[in-house]
Amino acid sequence: MDTNAQALIGGIFRKQLFQNTLIFSGSSILNRAIPFLLAPIITRYLTPEDYGTVANFISLLGLLIVFAGVNTHGLLPVKYYQMDREQFKILVGNLMFILVGTALLMLVAVYFVGDFIAAEYEMPFRWVVTAVLCALAMFMNNVNLSLWQLEKKARWYATFTFSETLVNVGLSLYLIMALKMTWEGRLLGVAISLLLFGMLSLLLIYLRGFVKFRFHKLMFTEALAFGIPLIPHNLSGWLRTGVNFFIITSILGSGEAGLYNLGSQFALIVFFIGNGFNLAVAPLIYEKLSKINPAENLKLVRIHYLYFAGMILAAIAMSVLAPLVIWGIFPERYHDSTPFIPWLSFAFAMYAMYYSVVNFLFFYKKTLVLSVLTFTSGLINTALCYWLVDSIGAIGAAQASLVSFLFMFVSVIWYTQKVHPLPWGRVREALDPKKLAEW
Repeated sequence: MDTNAQALIGGIFRKQLFQNTLIFSGSSILNRAIPFLLAPIITRYLTPEDYGTVANFISLLGLLIVFAGVNTHGLLPVKYYQMDREQFKILVGNLMFILVGTALLMLVAVYFVGDFIAAEYEMPFRWVVTAVLCALAMFMNNVNLSLWQLEKKARWYATFTFSETLVNVGLSLYLIMALKMTWEGRLLGVAISLLLFGMLSLLLIYLRGFVKFRFHKLMFTEALAFGIPLIPHNLSGWLRTGVNFFIITSILGSGEAGLYNLGSQFALIVFFIGNGFNLAVAPLIYEKLSKINPAENLKLVRIHYLYFAGMILAAIAMSVLAPLVIWGIFPERYHDSTPFIPWLSFAFAMYAMYYSVVNFLFFYKKTLVLSVLTFTSGLINTALCYWLVDSIGAIGAAQASLVSFLFMFVSVIWYTQKVHPLPWGRVREALDPKKLAEW
């Protein structure tokens, strides 16, 4: 490599934007990888029923997060550069007022339906209440982390998330392995870390001078107007994945939910692989969309065909390799989780493929129809999951996931073709070996 090339590469790696991207992405990947990294250890101490209870708590938490603060923290990046510091502090204070309001509403709802939720999820009532508190803490963490992102303080962001991860994992392992607390040990690790760092987030936001508790009617209503319409979109995500644990547990019990959970942890790797590629290639797609000519359209088709092929191969590889890992490393009582893996691997491959195509709709700001399609996909999964689980067992949940993600992928391609027609039929030309390197 010549001196100029070395200098160029070195300059890129020294760029703050590049360094921050690595730190933010690495922190996110680490947190998402926790359940998978812990699985080989804690499954030796937890039965499938215990593991299912853990999955059910996470599923319930995923549902409650949709309503805690009603997604209003997403307004912060929009307003950060439009307001002066004093106005922005008042906005953050009004987000806290909204959080308190949603907290009261959620606790009232739990008072009336908490026993039903506890029975269906097969967990004590106190853990339903704990899930509400954890959802509130997660909103507080999201506000704090959003502020660090806006300030471009990637190292503070990474230090905070890594510390939370360390407390979560360390405490969980101590309670499970040393104190033999089984599933409650794992949930205490999750809950204590979330609540502790949620309170720390509030303290840090206050000490950094980012909040003023003054009610402002216009800001309060604007934040609600921003966040409430996002509820169906965010709820659709839970209806595509989280609801499966609720249905499996209510019909078959937490043991089957535990087996399903382990299979899904392996299958999710397929999505993470695809999502990593999508994060890298999305800017290239936007660049080509801005040019809009036949040559660039064909390159877009080429990129997507190669990506789709890669995702199918990743799903096939996971379907073959993951069972070998489970049979070789995990206790025998978890071996029945392997039938879920092929169905879920292809489901998450479709999910990743959807994310590559949806870039077109983001580019043209066609998000209203997108919300309808994704929410419909969630309803399809919910209805199909209930019917199949009741008819053929827990494997039906994995099959429902595949159908719903396939619907979402195909429907988004269909709508994208109306917004920005692409020459999908020119397969031979797009995959011409002489032109594969032309991106």
